[in-house]
Amino acid sequence: MTLLEHASARLAEIFMTSWANVDRVHAEMFGSTIVRLAISHVTLSFGAPDQIAENLGEMFGPFLDQVIGSGAVEPN
Repeated sequence: MTLLEHASARLAEIFMTSWANVDRVHAEMFGSTIVRLAISHVTLSFGAPDQIAENLGEMFGPFLDQVIGSGAVEPN
């Protein structure tokens, strides 16, 4: 298992077993996306950290609201 696979699987497990209680498909989708963004940010960091955090919140907030709340988001 590669580092990316391990980190993605671990994050997915946390999303499934924590207060969020996200289903496996969405937890794996979110976990792998977060890991890839983190790697990208480390290698190509630009912008103020507070602005980056705000942008990520705007981007992932609606997805997480739906997945945690109603589960209405359908994976592709």
